Amino acid sequence: MKKNEFMDLLRYYFRHSNKKDLREILDDCEERFIRGRRLGMSDDEISRELGSPRDIYRYYMGEEIDTAPPVSYTHLTLP
Repeated sequence: MKKNEFMDLLRYYFRHSNKKDLREILDDCEERFIRGRRLGMSDDEISRELGSPRDIYRYYMGEEIDTAPPVSYTHLTLP
């Protein structure tokens, strides 16, 4: 995910949150993008490392985050 898309999604999820908290979260993520780019990482790599904006919001709100990988049933053979 590109940086602008990532930041826009954060703004969307945090739209009803405290503005100061949102600013701090945006600043932290901005700094992570700057550092990642200095290390030669792409926006996609950096955003994957940060996690989804929705999960960041859920963590902030104290909600449980499902960290299990998605289940794939493509390997199953039907009788």
